[in-house]
Amino acid sequence: MRISLISKGKIEQTNITPTLTTLYFEQQDISENASSYEILANIKTSSWEQVHFVQLSSTSTSVGPTTTGTRADKLRLKSLSEENKIAAGLDSISTELVIWKANYDFLKLLAITGILDFDLLQFSSRLYLIYLRRNQKGIFYRVVSLDEEKAIAISEEYAFQLQQAAQEQYNYLNCRADLSSKIASCAVNSSGVFLTSFDIPFEEMDKLQKDAPELQNLIFEKTPGFDGS
Repeated sequence: MRISLISKGKIEQTNITPTLTTLYFEQQDISENASSYEILANIKTSSWEQVHFVQLSSTSTSVGPTTTGTRADKLRLKSLSEENKIAAGLDSISTELVIWKANYDFLKLLAITGILDFDLLQFSSRLYLIYLRRNQKGIFYRVVSLDEEKAIAISEEYAFQLQQAAQEQYNYLNCRADLSSKIASCAVNSSGVFLTSFDIPFEEMDKLQKDAPELQNLIFEKTPGFDGS
């Protein structure tokens, strides 16, 4: 398998061991002068499928020795601090979303089942895990932070409801952090003909309210023939 790396406007290529059949990753922020790239990857061979760190360069590929021991279709990697990298991975087959502390090895911090999709955003000194649950219409979230002793703390689960709720099951979620507006801007696909978008102020998530206010959302009809997958 061959991976293309774009660096300083040039395309470089590196070979992955032929026994690897798929590679899925969420790339970390890297410096402009970086000579290698550390990525979080789901690696599949004929005998196993697991998540590893992988070091990529134009001349070599090195798969890290430690693994989560599980597969993931979607991955995110953020840093609370230099010593506290947080990885999140969703296995769409088991519907399990797992959060790890992922510096040199993987330490499982939390596992949540019945999850359809998720995203992990960073704002200021906190991370925000936003996700969809199977057969439920809410927008669920948890806040990940460092406590006074610099240990990783994950909040309980909280949820927002949308003012205009779709009748169909939500199934895909994508969010980005708008740092200037201090909001999480999200789009959600449904199993039917509608898409919806909404913004969540980070300060509202920080309140950790059981009775959170409803979120204003816009609903769009999909173009005919577009399945949203």
